[in-house]
Amino acid sequence: MSEEIKTCENCGNNDIEVLPGGGKQALENDEFRYFRPGWLLAMAMGLTAGARKYGVDNWRLIAPDEHAWRAVRHLVLYIVTRDAEHLVNASMRCMMAWETAKGNDTASNDTASYDTASYNTANYDTAR
Repeated sequence: MSEEIKTCENCGNNDIEVLPGGGKQALENDEFRYFRPGWLLAMAMGLTAGARKYGVDNWRLIAPDEHAWRAVRHLVLYIVTRDAEHLVNASMRCMMAWETAKGNDTASNDTASYDTASYNTANYDTAR
């Protein structure tokens, strides 16, 4: 699935994307099409297992640095064992570190605190 997203140069508005079939729609800064469904499923399963074992949102009681160091531990374990389950655990810990570092102490299902327009997407340069 390799599709190129183009902005509409003749529309007078670069906030419009032209899809492969020629259709146009608003350009989004948070494209979910780039997520891999299997990875999302593995994350959901891991987070659900953690909630059942430790309690819903227990991870919010843990400092961001602790989550980050646990993520590093899982990355090292993946390198040593090549067990992809460690990548799932590292991913979950990175999400937890990010959430707790930005101080979002709302319930996990509260999306009102997310302002995707304010995210600086330049920080996510894929060429790195």
